[in-house]
Amino acid sequence: MKVSKSVIYQYFLSFFIVSVIPLIIMSYLLYDSQIIKQKEAISSQYVSSITQVKTKMDYIIKNLSNLSLSLGAQYELEALMPQAQGPLGTATSVIQYQGSLLYPSPEIFLYHRGSREVFTSQGRMSYPEFENFLGGSYNMTMIKLFSRLNTCQKQDIFSSSYYTQGDGASGLCLMYPLPYPDPQAEGAITYLYTAEQLGELFTDFIGDVDGSILIFDEYLKQVYCGGMRGGSSTAPPAALLGGLKKLKGTGLYTLNANGLEYVAVRTLSENTGISYCLLMESADAFAPLARQKLRFYITTALLALAGLLSSALLALYNYRPLRRLKLRQKYGNGTQKNEFELLGNILESHDRMHEQLAKARPLVQNRCLEHILMGAKREDELEYYVQCAAMRFLYSRFCVMIVYLPAQDARIPSMAGRLEKGALENLLCYALDLNLEPGKAAALLNGELEEAQLPGLAARLRHAADVREEGSCVVGVGAICDSLEGCSASFLEAKAALELRGEEESVALYRPEPAGTMRGEYPVIEYTLLLQSIKHGNRTVAMNVCEEILSAIRERCPSVLILRYITGELVGNLMRLAKKLEIPVDIGQFTAVPSDFGFFEKFAGEMRALVSQLCGGVNRSKSESYESLKREVMDYISRSFCSYDLSLEAVSNRFGISAAYLRQIIFEETESHFIPYITLLRMEKAKELLTQTDMKVKDIVEAVGYKDSANFIRKFKNSEGMTPGQYRAFKAQGG
Repeated sequence: MKVSKSVIYQYFLSFFIVSVIPLIIMSYLLYDSQIIKQKEAISSQYVSSITQVKTKMDYIIKNLSNLSLSLGAQYELEALMPQAQGPLGTATSVIQYQGSLLYPSPEIFLYHRGSREVFTSQGRMSYPEFENFLGGSYNMTMIKLFSRLNTCQKQDIFSSSYYTQGDGASGLCLMYPLPYPDPQAEGAITYLYTAEQLGELFTDFIGDVDGSILIFDEYLKQVYCGGMRGGSSTAPPAALLGGLKKLKGTGLYTLNANGLEYVAVRTLSENTGISYCLLMESADAFAPLARQKLRFYITTALLALAGLLSSALLALYNYRPLRRLKLRQKYGNGTQKNEFELLGNILESHDRMHEQLAKARPLVQNRCLEHILMGAKREDELEYYVQCAAMRFLYSRFCVMIVYLPAQDARIPSMAGRLEKGALENLLCYALDLNLEPGKAAALLNGELEEAQLPGLAARLRHAADVREEGSCVVGVGAICDSLEGCSASFLEAKAALELRGEEESVALYRPEPAGTMRGEYPVIEYTLLLQSIKHGNRTVAMNVCEEILSAIRERCPSVLILRYITGELVGNLMRLAKKLEIPVDIGQFTAVPSDFGFFEKFAGEMRALVSQLCGGVNRSKSESYESLKREVMDYISRSFCSYDLSLEAVSNRFGISAAYLRQIIFEETESHFIPYITLLRMEKAKELLTQTDMKVKDIVEAVGYKDSANFIRKFKNSEGMTPGQYRAFKAQGG
């Protein structure tokens, strides 16, 4: 009986359809009931929260207005004159008491044109004291603030960013004229809420979300933009501002700008005409929903995979009776094999794989030993390497010995293998050939070791490794340590002992020094900080850390042997860093590492010079890169300023730098900011086209990078004092 190849496929397809179609229907119902309704609930929560913020702000503004009326009624015009006393002295206490009734409590300034003092929540202040207070606490300038106070005729709301010494919104100002019978108000009271207070107020009702707070006055003029967490926030994309001003009523709206989707939650106060808006990226606004979506998709995928596997198993199970009718399979070489033969081939391939792993295990062991001897950074990392290498350590004491055979050549087999086969009773021995140091191998011993045993053990290792004449092989022995983490120190000790052994010695022991002395390594934390400070070109930090390392070596180094080894390692590491940073350093200008403590001060001076030279090289490299970047940026702007989509973000993204860094470059080169500089270039180009071509004004508008003719004409008139058409006619008449 011949079985069709499509039989199993037909079984699979039928079972797959039966399992997947119900899954699709169930997934749609779950998505509608969970994801969509959850999104509606989150949106409703945002709208409810922004409405509570509006109610709270209305309450605050009403109380501030009442406080202004109270102060105006309580203190007559004559009582606030400079020569008057009496109630004038209690104005500050009234301000402090009334301000404490509000949460959050604002900073209050009571200003009168006839007085030489300003009354604040902090107390009475003279003009110089008030100016210092504004500059120190709020970064505001008194002159700019007083210019608005002197013209205050009605309730006013504005951002304090227009009155700061630098960029960025520092808060929101609410200003009220003091009510006097005279037509011209003689004073004003100002309430300042900082960005932190506004951020906390919004966070109390809405929660800690990543978004921007925007406040518009009754004329839809933006008066504040800040961050939800109380800090400053970057201004929203210009493409969004027009859309935000067109929103009506209270609700949640979706806007798009610069390829991103934004969510705006907006409400309007009927009492004050002020509108409040919370602007977030859609991904941030619905972050909990995104996690729920991910769980839903993972669950659906797992169910689909389960349906797929079950369909395959059911198809194979139903196909089995038919498959028994034709059990054999034909191969390309014409041979016939049954299922048991195929299973045997699979097992044979597994055996070959295990053989390959067994051959590769020494490589894994070598890698593990390298990490132990060079010092693994963390205990879990060390445990991982030991497990992968299948190494067993049965005892709590360790020691590292280095065997050196000067006559080692290619004809002699691996020394590490001979060391591991050496007859060492009651000891575990793992050995590693030091490939970068020919003729040397390191042996890691694990057992119940004692100091008195070390010379005998070293002699036995020497005998196991020596295949030449007697006395040609020597051993350096490190101190005994109580954990694998200490093996790196024992390894350094063995290297130092072997390097400075006596000429007649065949076994060089490291002699432990009293507790608290340096044991073959300089301070790791300080050394890491030294490398990082050199990489950053921070000469001050680098020199301070260098002094700490030199002091540690000078004060704690126990012997000349360790002194030579540590200073040699320090010079070598700094020279390798210089090579990596491509900083040319002439090694000939440095003397050899100190042979005794008398030469250490000369060595220390050379180390200071080397660190200073490396920092200078890094700073020169940074300076050259910075000048090259400035040239590229200014060249790009000079070629692209007529592009309508040119923006600060686009240029910074192109060169991979921050917007603040780009502002700094432009200001250094032009003494102007980005937008005024681009506007200047475009106006100069427009004047050139108006005088040297017959292009229509609307074509010139597009040619210099504008989409809106009215916007271009307004800016041109502000720049030249006339419209583009008037400018062309003026120049045509020889003007």
